Parts: sequence; structure tokens; C-alpha cells
Amino acid sequence: MSKLPGIRPIGTATLLAGLAVACAEAPPPFAIDQARIVYTSREGGKPHLQILDRATGISSALLPDSASTWDARISRDGRQIAYLSRRDGNYEIYVRAVADTGIGRNLTRDPDYDVLPAWSPDGRRLAFMSTRGFALGSIGPFPGHIYVATLAGDTVEQVTREPLTSSLGPGSWSPDGRYLTLSREVDGQLDLFLLDLGDGTERRITDDPDAEYSADISHDGHRVAFHAESDTASHIVVMDLDGSNRRTLTSGPGFRYTPRWSPDDQWLMYTATGATEGDFDIRAVRVSDGADIPILATETDAREGVWLP
Repeated sequence: MSKLPGIRPIGTATLLAGLAVACAEAPPPFAIDQARIVYTSREGGKPHLQILDRATGISSALLPDSASTWDARISRDGRQIAYLSRRDGNYEIYVRAVADTGIGRNLTRDPDYDVLPAWSPDGRRLAFMSTRGFALGSIGPFPGHIYVATLAGDTVEQVTREPLTSSLGPGSWSPDGRYLTLSREVDGQLDLFLLDLGDGTERRITDDPDAEYSADISHDGHRVAFHAESDTASHIVVMDLDGSNRRTLTSGPGFRYTPRWSPDDQWLMYTATGATEGDFDIRAVRVSDGADIPILATETDAREGVWLP
């Protein structure tokens, strides 16, 4: 593998010693049948955010209008939501309190594309991908860097040294706030890396022919989930952060994307190709035994589910 500046090869199990200390408390009570999720619906042809209450089966609109909105992320404490919108004619990231009913606030406010929001553990910062400083063609994927902005919007810092493309990062923060997951293509192979926010270096944590991205670190800080994609299918994979104990949790034909840990780290919710071409449904797989259940299947399109604690 060619080595980019600032990228270190993976070490041993001491790679992330002490990472989970920040999450030593017991996980919150969680019942998957009573869970609420925020997801992107494409009913009516335009993406918009909905909330599903699994206890009642009722789904309702999250926002007061029908502008294109998608790719929601919930802060660790469940109080804040960030999402992507083009309501101002550009890809921007908006934030608001979950309990509010309005549109929220445009955090990024930049003429370039800002996508893929990811909350810091303390809910005070957002990482995101931006094309700032790059000339863009008419078709992606687009080049850019990962930035971190304070929630107040008074500070925005570029944290990657080498550019990425628009769909590859960031994925999630480690519980101690030190690392961000991202994907990077090196010598034609797409693998997962941990970006050290302290010194800007990156550690490679996978080395596999499949394309691996959309990584989500568990709440306890011990494991990472992601999807591994070949030309014909993609599956949900989980492993320890040092690369050991790798397991593929899903099987069969079709594509599965964007795993998200449940609040108790027992389930991974993900998007899967549906029964008809171009359709997507939301499912969950239990990490302990691979039991797979439907969360939301519609005649239209439901994807990008995130748990609402």
C-alpha cells in the first residue's frame, strides 16, 4: 500500500488503549419494539425526514415544510439533530433541538457543498465533509476535506491533511472525542481509517479488497460497524477497533448500507435494498447472533435510519 503523508499503518491492540474509559457508565435502558427512529422518506419523490414510533407504528413529519432534507444525525444525548438540506439552493447542514418544531439553523453557511454531519460526543461540535477550496465538475464524487465546526458556528477547522471524495467521511467520533472514522482510497482500494484529531494523522484499521465505509463506533468504544461492498452485494460487518474479531453479520443477495448502533450496542440498524429495484427498506441485525428483523418497509423508499434515544 502506498503511504500518504500523515497516514500510519495499524498497530497492535494497544492502538486505542484507554479509548473506552470515556464510556464506562452503563448503557441506557432500551427496547427495540419501543424505539423511535428518524429516517429519510422519498414518498412523493422528494427526500424528507420522518419520525417512526415503533410502539404505535405511526410515522410523522419531523420538519414543518416539504423541502428536501435527508441524512439526519442525532447527538449522543438525544437532544439535538443535524441534517442535510438544499432549501437555500445549496448543500448545507442544519441543526436544531429535537424537541423544537421549526426548521432549525443553517450551521455551515458556505457556497460550497457541506455534507455528512457527525456529532462530537459532548454535542458541542459537528464534523462534516466540505468541498471548500476545490473546483467541482457537474458529476461527483467531489473532492474535499473534513472540517469540525463548533455548534455556535464561531470556529471552523479543517482537520484532514489529504483530500477525500465526498461520500467517504466522516463516519462517527470515538467516545473520548479523539478520533473520527473515515474511508480513504489508496492504490485503488477503499479502506477505513481513524483520524487523530490531536495531530492530524490517520491509522488504517482495515485492509480488504471490498470497499469499506460508513463506519460507526459503538457507544462503549470497543467496536466499529461498517459496510463492505463488492460489485454484486454489500454486507454489514463488525469488528474490534484494533481490527480483530471481524464478523460479517448479514448474508444473501442485495446491498446493505450505513449501520447505526442502538443505544445499548446490541443492534445495528441499516438500510437495505427492498423488494423492487430502486427501493430501500430499514432493517436491524442483532450483533450477538445475527438475528435480522424489519424496522420499516414501505412501498416507496425509506433509508438512513438513526435511533432517537
